[in-house]
Amino acid sequence: MKTSLWKSRRGSEMTEAAVVLPVIILAAALILRMFVFYLEITVTGAKAHLDVMKIWDEADTTVVEVYQRTKTVNMLSDRLLAVHPRKNIEIRAYMFNEDRIVRAGVLADGK
Repeated sequence: MKTSLWKSRRGSEMTEAAVVLPVIILAAALILRMFVFYLEITVTGAKAHLDVMKIWDEADTTVVEVYQRTKTVNMLSDRLLAVHPRKNIEIRAYMFNEDRIVRAGVLADGK
């Protein structure tokens, strides 16, 4: 018996793999890139915290100081997509100089 060319199943697995495998690889790459993106957000926040702590240790001019910055983390460095996913991180810290507050309290009490 002769099988018809249209009913032949030879090569169907390779055709399915050729269609499905790139989709799976792209999905895995996207998940990995999103993980790295959120890791970059966390690292940026930690670096900003360390910057604020360093400035706080060096500042002794005022009793209360407000530190405010905005940093942007981009998901993709190149313009590969029409939308450009990014995260703006607002950093706000209120720095108190405890020494000056205590000295002002001592002067106010007259002790």
